[in-house]
Amino acid sequence: MRDGDWGQIAFENDEIITKLNQVYPHDWARLIDQRINTPGQPAPLKGIELGGYKLVWKEEPNPFFKGAMADAKALNLTHSIGLTLDKDAKVTATLWDGPAFKAGIVSGSTVLAVNGIGYTPDELKSAITAAKTGAPLELLTKRGDRFITYKLDYKGGLRWPWLERAAPGTAPTGLDLLLVPKRPLPKATAKPKGR
Repeated sequence: MRDGDWGQIAFENDEIITKLNQVYPHDWARLIDQRINTPGQPAPLKGIELGGYKLVWKEEPNPFFKGAMADAKALNLTHSIGLTLDKDAKVTATLWDGPAFKAGIVSGSTVLAVNGIGYTPDELKSAITAAKTGAPLELLTKRGDRFITYKLDYKGGLRWPWLERAAPGTAPTGLDLLLVPKRPLPKATAKPKGR
């Protein structure tokens, strides 16, 4: 719109709705209002369910989260207490309206202790599990030169999302076929040279 200008240009909802309707006619205004402008809506899972799967929660990370955390040397507790911590126990993300957010923990804080014991990822995970039965969950943090203890109101235990087949043992679904690893193409057989 402004040649050579890399700045941001705000957009109007009506403009987006008009453009989307040109691609595919739909009630985009309602969809945008429900899914973007109204917080707290449940995740749209219908596509996953139609693909033959269901969302379940487990106390161990799925392979994606496990690999990502190992690669980044981080601890992603987004789906339980709403925090992600780096290898140095620094908070790198706080989930909006999650337990840590509600307690007042912000990105940039460093977790020093869990329930009065020096921080380790395993200590924090153990405390989250123990909180299911009513044990306290307190984090001592340092932000700048201030030390603050936060009490988290959370009893849900460790949680990571997993996709499971809705009906195990059934024929592959569209989602299964989409996730099949690519196979190398068969080698073409050489044709004899013509004379």
